[in-house]
Amino acid sequence: MAFKTPGVYVEEKSIFPPSIAQVETAIPAFIGYTEKAEEKTPEDLRKKPKKISSMLEFETYFGGPPPLSISKVELDSNNSFKSATISPRFYLYHSMQLFFANGGGDCYIVSVGSYSDGGVAKERFSEGLQALEKEDEPTLIVFPDAVLLGDDDFYNLQKEALKQCGELKDRFAILDLKEYDSTSDFDTQVENFRNGIGTSNLKYGAAYTPFLRASLKKDIRYKDIKGKLERSGASIGIKSLDPAAPSQVKDLIDALDTYASDSTLIDNVKDKLLNAVLAGTPFSVPDASRQNLYQVLEYLKNELVSDNKASKFKNIIKLLCEIA
Repeated sequence: MAFKTPGVYVEEKSIFPPSIAQVETAIPAFIGYTEKAEEKTPEDLRKKPKKISSMLEFETYFGGPPPLSISKVELDSNNSFKSATISPRFYLYHSMQLFFANGGGDCYIVSVGSYSDGGVAKERFSEGLQALEKEDEPTLIVFPDAVLLGDDDFYNLQKEALKQCGELKDRFAILDLKEYDSTSDFDTQVENFRNGIGTSNLKYGAAYTPFLRASLKKDIRYKDIKGKLERSGASIGIKSLDPAAPSQVKDLIDALDTYASDSTLIDNVKDKLLNAVLAGTPFSVPDASRQNLYQVLEYLKNELVSDNKASKFKNIIKLLCEIA
């Protein structure tokens, strides 16, 4: 240390390194549709911003994934899975999975509707934006489900988000383009987007495209694929996958086909299940007090885990557990 003037100097040496407070640099707010919106009573979180920090919290307050809409499951000549045609109904839940899986932390959720609504509505998103306007902490606005809107509603909503960001000057809008299938479609979507969002407040938003392909585990139930299996372009039934299956299993599948969509009649499947299991597994019938089908299925599944002789029944039982 060089001194240019005489005097007394005190040079302090800190024992501890300089402390830096960890603060969030950006806190996103997600607006969209959820299975539920409940903190203490049903619907008490609907259209109300809720701060969370994990996927567990999201599922606690807002529920699970939306039901899948599967139009076709294609199998190869060996009955192995080849491809499936799945139409997503809502995007928010899986967007949150990716957000937290990639290091996301604190964020806000504004649930504007439920899966049972049957579709999305621009007015719901607008109401969610208005609710978010009162919060000071969010710095990013995201609405994955908005891509399901029609073009006019989609672009008007994006303009509303940009307007809010421009007026408050403390947040930024993350905007999506519609999904496309070809290069020509891409050019059209870009042009439609540029024409649709106008010219105001553009410095408060950013657009992202194309859609990313991600591998996320999805729960598929029997009734989701019932009647939708195809092999070489021809529709096939689940019984034809294994012609050598025991007759008890085929009876069980018939019962599944009849009652899979009606939970009030599921007890009819229980009897078929018990007959099938008793025909090929060496353990006693569950206690008669087990009237709930799910309990019966869980009991049987647990009993079969270590029983190699019952391998033919394991997948059937797991399948039934999913629809119970």
